[in-house]
Amino acid sequence: GREYKLTQRPKFNFRPKAPKRDVLILASSNTVQNKRKNRPALFPPLPLKSHFSSERKLLQNLFNSTMENRAVQEILEKQLLTVAKAVEDKLDEEISALDRVDDDDLEALRERRLQQMKKMAEKRSRWISLGHGEYTEIPAEKDFFSAVKASDRVVCHFYRENWPCKVVDKHLSILAKQHMETRFVKINAEKSPFLAEKLKIVVLPTIALIKNAKVDDYVVGFDELGGKDDFSTEELEERLAKAQVIFFEGESSLKSSAKTRSVRQSSNADSSDSDGAVHPSPCYELTTSPASVEWP
Repeated sequence: GREYKLTQRPKFNFRPKAPKRDVLILASSNTVQNKRKNRPALFPPLPLKSHFSSERKLLQNLFNSTMENRAVQEILEKQLLTVAKAVEDKLDEEISALDRVDDDDLEALRERRLQQMKKMAEKRSRWISLGHGEYTEIPAEKDFFSAVKASDRVVCHFYRENWPCKVVDKHLSILAKQHMETRFVKINAEKSPFLAEKLKIVVLPTIALIKNAKVDDYVVGFDELGGKDDFSTEELEERLAKAQVIFFEGESSLKSSAKTRSVRQSSNADSSDSDGAVHPSPCYELTTSPASVEWP
């Protein structure tokens, strides 16, 4: 066979030139910039001009509202000062009028007050002598006319022996003690057929409101008082005041302890066999004739 000699690899003096450093940096920076251009921005920059303009508008609105509030406050202060000055002037006039009062004027005022008190005491004693301040029953029809003629204001309850009429009795007995200027009476409709026909009493209970010997108004049943028998004494008092048969100045003359308690509730507290429920009022219809009284 052939013999081969191991020869050395030929040496080449070839060495590739490296690119310049600035060229590499430029190429890499261009590549990064190209990548950044293609990447979506996470936080886009705000439009600075529009942002500052909205803040400016907000500050302007706040300033305008502050100025308006100050103007309103100044107007209110002026009005309050005007009212206070008017009140002060009125008080000064009253004080000056009192300063000008001499002993003779004081004596005249005292005498006038005494006369008013005497007249009121005389009226009160006269009312008591006529039966005012109590809730009484008229025994006969003839006594009704004398009672009506003696008093200027009379509240007369036409009743029969039943529960709705007893409810009215309790309310009127309370009001009779509070209103001395009016006489409160009741009369049995069964025993007064002539009056029942003359006054056209059809439903019981009926309250006749009489002024100056004339029947001016009626409270028929409980329809005007809520339609049930749990109405309060104040509601009946307001109804009588509306007819001007009692003196009423806007606030009830009854005590605060009796304001929230109705007659139905007070009777439940007294009787143990009551169920405590509120029932519709069974008003009775009365058919009258000159000779007799018939009940359905």
